Amino acid sequence: MKLQYITITLLTAALASLEAQNWEYYTTGNSGLASDNVLSICPATDGMIWFATDKGLCAFDGSVWVTYTGESACPTAHDKINKVFYDGQRVWAASDSGISAHFLPADEDTACSVLYRTNNSGLIYNLVWSIAADTAGHFWFGTDSGLSIMTVEEWLSVVQGEHLNNNRIRSLGAGYDGWVYAGTDGGGVGRLRLNEVDAVTSASALTQTWSGLLSDTVLAVFVDKSGKRWYGTDQGVSSHNSPDSKKGWEIITEAQGLPDNYVQAVAEDSSGGMWFGTKSGAARKSEKGWRYFTTSNGLLSDDIVDIAVSADGSVWFASPSGLARLLDISTAIQRKTKEPQNTSFAPKVYPNPFNSFATFAFYLPKNGRVAIDIYDMRGRLIRSLFHQYLSAGKIKMSWDGKNGNGRNVSSGMYFLRIRIGRQIFIRKLSFIR
Repeated sequence: MKLQYITITLLTAALASLEAQNWEYYTTGNSGLASDNVLSICPATDGMIWFATDKGLCAFDGSVWVTYTGESACPTAHDKINKVFYDGQRVWAASDSGISAHFLPADEDTACSVLYRTNNSGLIYNLVWSIAADTAGHFWFGTDSGLSIMTVEEWLSVVQGEHLNNNRIRSLGAGYDGWVYAGTDGGGVGRLRLNEVDAVTSASALTQTWSGLLSDTVLAVFVDKSGKRWYGTDQGVSSHNSPDSKKGWEIITEAQGLPDNYVQAVAEDSSGGMWFGTKSGAARKSEKGWRYFTTSNGLLSDDIVDIAVSADGSVWFASPSGLARLLDISTAIQRKTKEPQNTSFAPKVYPNPFNSFATFAFYLPKNGRVAIDIYDMRGRLIRSLFHQYLSAGKIKMSWDGKNGNGRNVSSGMYFLRIRIGRQIFIRKLSFIR
């Protein structure tokens, strides 16, 4: 096979450390993802990662993809899944037409999924946005018309005027003390719990007028490992860490470092860093400061609707353009401070931008299989350049700006993806015709 020759230069020194991070991308074009429009991510304790999309519920174990829809043997209540939640035994999918609980793996004596709708359960409304489980094992469902709670013995409902200021529950978070926090679309945050006789009790709702909540439109609720509550709103992030509703607030907006005040997702990684997903990219806040991620340095889309951290430390980003996965940033940070990386191993690319050939070079420390592919900004495979076993040494290859059919690609940004053993390197290429 005739080898082509490539080399890549880093776009700017300021982005060098970010671009050296390992990324993976999953879209309908290169994976079993049912739709590029990913709405929710949920890692399970068995290593499976679950994804809610507008065309079904998807699961990925690192090698095999499975999709569940309303027509599957283990059906969902609807193909559009708004939220996915894992309770240790079951996977719950909130949809536009009810809830499905999936018992996996299924056996011959157990139904592999159970559907809950208004016509066969105490669910108050079929359009379900969010799910949470409290410390007693009760399940809470936020709908477009109030809150439903499923206990072992009965269903309970809560509507506006009864512990809530608004019926549209877009997000739910469960504390370690039994309290559940309901983020509403215009009514602030409802604070509720079930008492010893399974009756709903509440504290005063958190609203913009008398608390540290930045806005009554709450898009995300997250409870971190310390028990602090984080509220993503359309005006920034408010965090609360006090039993006093008027004290213990921290406010984070664009002025404090957010890339955008419209915060749709909040997550925490194993190093204690807090992640925020906005319409203008993602950001990580830690004691060392801020780090920013956009389409210019790794993301498939700047519109980040959910963020989740899996057991291996990977950070997953859901967007309308598919999934981006940042591999174990905590290890990368630790390695950067304690152990210099082998810079000859990482690919170097030139010229970039290019209009005829882009050349890349890297050092292969030992014999192994190398896979080199070109993807577009939506994660679609444009061309497989090389998939072969190579001997250790210096490697140099190139891309001529053509797709798999030998046709010139359009001017724009592309991803060069190099897999060397278990390591994956991503570089951005700017092609100018």
